[in-house]
Amino acid sequence: MKLGGSLALPILASFEFFHSSRASNGSHHTEWPASTLAAAGHASRPNQSMQSRKSTFLALPISWLLCILSFRLEQMTREFLTNYVLPRSLGAPIDGWRMTLAGLTIDARTFLLPATAQTLVAILASLTELSVGAMPRLIEPRLKSFFGKLLCLYWGLWSLIAFLRPFQFSAFLRRNPFQGLWRGISFNPALKQTLGFILLTLAWIFRRVVRLTAGQFPLTRFRGRSLAAVCLLCVPVAAAFILMLSRFPYFRTSQAWPYLVSFFTCLLVFSLLAVAKPINDHAVVPSPTRTDLLKTCSLAVLCLSAIPISSWASRWIHEKRLASCSTEHIRVLYPASAVSESAANAFAGEAEQTFTRVVEQLNSGEPFPKVNFIFFLSAEEKLSRCGSGEVVDFDLSHNDIQVIFIPPFNRFDPSIMSRFLLEKRYGSGRNPVLTAGLARLLAGRADPLFESREDKLLASILAVEGGLKISDLFFPSHPDSISPYVEESLSGEFARFILRRYGLPKMLLLYARAFNSGSADLEIGQILSTSYAQLQSDWAKHCLERRHELLMQFGPIAPRPAQRNPGVSIPFQKGISFSAEGGARTGYISEAASLSLDQLQKLHVEWISIMPFAFSSGERGNTEIYFAHRGTWESDDSLRKIAWEAQSRGLKVFLKPHLWMRDLSTVDLKISDTELWHHWFAAYRRYILHQARLGEEIGAAMFSVGNELTHLALDPAHESDWRELIAQVRKLFSGDVIYCANWGDDFEKIRFADALDAVGLNAYYPLATRVDASADEWRMGAHAIAEKVERVATQTQRPILITELGYPSTTQAAVTPWSEEGAAGVSLQAQAQAAKMFFEVFWQKPWLRGIYWWKWYSHGRGGGEGDASYMPRGKPVAAVIADWYARPRS
Repeated sequence: MKLGGSLALPILASFEFFHSSRASNGSHHTEWPASTLAAAGHASRPNQSMQSRKSTFLALPISWLLCILSFRLEQMTREFLTNYVLPRSLGAPIDGWRMTLAGLTIDARTFLLPATAQTLVAILASLTELSVGAMPRLIEPRLKSFFGKLLCLYWGLWSLIAFLRPFQFSAFLRRNPFQGLWRGISFNPALKQTLGFILLTLAWIFRRVVRLTAGQFPLTRFRGRSLAAVCLLCVPVAAAFILMLSRFPYFRTSQAWPYLVSFFTCLLVFSLLAVAKPINDHAVVPSPTRTDLLKTCSLAVLCLSAIPISSWASRWIHEKRLASCSTEHIRVLYPASAVSESAANAFAGEAEQTFTRVVEQLNSGEPFPKVNFIFFLSAEEKLSRCGSGEVVDFDLSHNDIQVIFIPPFNRFDPSIMSRFLLEKRYGSGRNPVLTAGLARLLAGRADPLFESREDKLLASILAVEGGLKISDLFFPSHPDSISPYVEESLSGEFARFILRRYGLPKMLLLYARAFNSGSADLEIGQILSTSYAQLQSDWAKHCLERRHELLMQFGPIAPRPAQRNPGVSIPFQKGISFSAEGGARTGYISEAASLSLDQLQKLHVEWISIMPFAFSSGERGNTEIYFAHRGTWESDDSLRKIAWEAQSRGLKVFLKPHLWMRDLSTVDLKISDTELWHHWFAAYRRYILHQARLGEEIGAAMFSVGNELTHLALDPAHESDWRELIAQVRKLFSGDVIYCANWGDDFEKIRFADALDAVGLNAYYPLATRVDASADEWRMGAHAIAEKVERVATQTQRPILITELGYPSTTQAAVTPWSEEGAAGVSLQAQAQAAKMFFEVFWQKPWLRGIYWWKWYSHGRGGGEGDASYMPRGKPVAAVIADWYARPRS
C-alpha cells in the first residue's frame, strides 16, 4: 500500500480512539459490568500486582497463538464458503482440496460457470469477508472470556484484511488502488463510505485488542503501554501477515519491501494510537486464565493435526475413485473413464522392464518397494491433490510418481522411472547434472529412433553451443540460466564419458556424493583417482571427438537461409496474442486455456502467439537471465500442452519469447559497456536458443528472436551479434524467423531485416493527438501510420507482421494505445472504433502478412462492460475482430 494511502488508517484510528476516550470519560466509567469485573479477578486492589504479572505471563502466548490461529480459521472458513459451498451450489465441479501450514485450499472449476455466475461468486465472496469482519462489533461485547473475545476480534481483523487485499496488492503494483477491488467499479461516494466503515471497524478492533490484551495491567506510562501494544498486537499480526503472503509464490520480499514497510508502519501507528492515552483503571477487561491458555493450545494442536489427517483422507478418497493394474514392482492407478485398461497395462509393463533393468545396475542389497504411478487428467486436478501442477512429481515418502497423463504427455518415459529409483536409493537433492545423466544412462532405451533423435540433439548442441566445462555444467551461475536441452543432453554424454573411462561403480560414487562448488575439484579427482585438470582436458577432447563423429554421421548443421521471396511464402496470419495468466489452474497447461481456445475460434482466429518469459533484475552489472522450465506460468511443458491443444483445433503457433525486467522496460534497456554486453548477450543467446529448440519440438510455424529491445537492436556495435544469433536460430528452427520491433525507431531503423523472413511490428502508434478528434482525423492518422510501415517494407524488402495490435477500452484508446492504466475513463466504443479504423486502412495492404490482437487471457475471463483492458471478450471490439478475420484477402 502506498504510504499516502496508508496514512488514512491511523487518522481514522485516532478518530475512533478519541471518540471512545470521550465516551469513557463521560457518564460511563466502566466498560464491563460488575459481574464481569469480579469474574476477572479484579475485585480487590491488593492482589492487583500479582494478578498483573500472571496476566502478563498468560496474555503473551495466548495473543500470539490466537492471532495466527484466527488467521488460519478465518481463511479456512472463507475458503469453504466461497470455493466450495457457492461454486457447488452453482454447479461448478471441485477438483480437490488440500491443507497445509498456510491454510486450506479448495479448487473449484469456476471457469466452467457462465460469466454471470462467476461474477456472483466473486461478489458473494467479498460480501462474506465483509460481513464476517463486521461481526465482532455485535458479538464480542457479549462474550465473557478472554479467549472468546480475542478470537472473535482477530477473526474479524483478518476478514477485513482479506477484503482489502486486492486494494493492497493493486496499490503495491502502483495501479489505481480502487480499481483493484472490483474491475469497473469507480471510486464513488458509496465505495468511499464502505471503505470508511471498514477502516473505522479496523480501528475499533485494534483498540479493542490492545485494551483486551494490555488493559488489565496498571500501565500508567506511555512507554509501558506502547511496549504492550507492540508485543501483544503488532508482532503476532505481522507474523500472521507474513504467513499469509507466503501463500503467494510470486510475491517476493525484495520487490515488496515498500508495500511491507508501509503496512507495518500503519500497523505500528494503529497500535500506538490505541494506547495513546492511559487506559482507564475502571475499564477493566477479563484477565487471561489457564483455561484460556488450555483452549488456545488445544485449538493449535487441532489445527496442526488436521494437516496430516487431511492429507491422508484426501489421498484415500482419491485412490478409491481410481482403477488399478499391477506388475511385480509397479502399480498404476488410473481413471478408468479416460484411460483404457490395455493402455494402463502396457504402461505398467514398460515401467516393470525399466525397473528391473535399473535395479540390476544399481546392485543394491536392499529391496525396492513397489512404485505407484498415479495418473491425473489435468494440471488443476494434480495441483489440488498434490500441491503441484507440473507434469511429473515424486513423492518419495509414499513411493508415488504423480503424472499428468494427457496428450502430449500420455506415454512412458524410462528416464523418469530411473530418476525416481536413484532418488529413492540415494536421496533427493543431488547434483541435477549427474541425476539427469545417470538416469538417462541407466534407463538405456533400446529404441533406434529415439537414439537417433538424441544424437541429433547432441550434435546440434556441440555444433552451436559447444561442450561446457565441467564446472559450468555442474555449477552454472544460476540453476535457471542453462537450457534443459543442453543440460540433459550433455549430462547424458558426461555420464557415458565417465562410464567408459572409470566404470559404473565410480559413476555411482560420484552421484552419491553431495558436491559444493568450493571443494568439487578435489573430491571429484579423489573419487576418480585423477586430477581435475586432467579430467577437464579429457572431457574437452571427448566433446571434440564426439562432435566430429556426429557431424560425419548427420552432416554439417547449416543455417536455413532467409526466404528469397518471403512475401509469397509467409501466409496471412489472423492471430491473437494468447497470454498465460494465473499458473497451473488458468495458465497454458490448464483446461481453462483449452476452453479459451474454443472462444478464439468464434472470432475466426487462425494463429496464436504464445509468449514464454525470461527474467532479469535489470540492475546495473547484473547480466544474468533466468528462464525456469518448471514452476512458471509459461513452463516448457505448458507450452507443449497449449501448442498441442491449438494444433489439434487447426490453429497455428507463433512462439514469441519475451524478457521481463523488474522496474525497467526492455525498450529502455541500454548496455554500452562491451564486457557487460557480451556477458548479457551470452545469457540472452542461451534463452533464445532454448526457445528455438522448443519451438521446433512443438511444431511452431514462426519464431521471434527478440521483442522490443530497442536500444540493443539499434546499436551498430551489436549488429553482428544479432546476425550471428539469427543464423544459430536457423540451425535449430525450420520455420520463419522474425524480430518484433517496438513502434518508432526500433521498427523504422531496424538494422538486420535482411537476415529475417519478415519484420514484426508492435503497432502502438497513436491514431490521434487528442481525445475529441473526429473520425476523419482518426482515419488520417491510420493512413499516416500505414505510410510509415510501407516505407520500412520497401526499404527492407520484407513483409510486415503486426505482432501486437491493441487498443485499450478507454477514452484515450486512440491517443495512448500503449497504456490501459491512468485516469482515462472506460469507453468500449472508442476501442472498437480504433480497431475498425486500423483494419479498414491496413487490411488490403500487399506488404501486410498478418495481425495479432493484443491480447486474450488464457483463463478466458475478463473483459466486458466496465473493463478498461485490451481484452476483447464481451466488448464490441470482439465483433470487429471477428468481422474482419472472417473476410478473405484479395
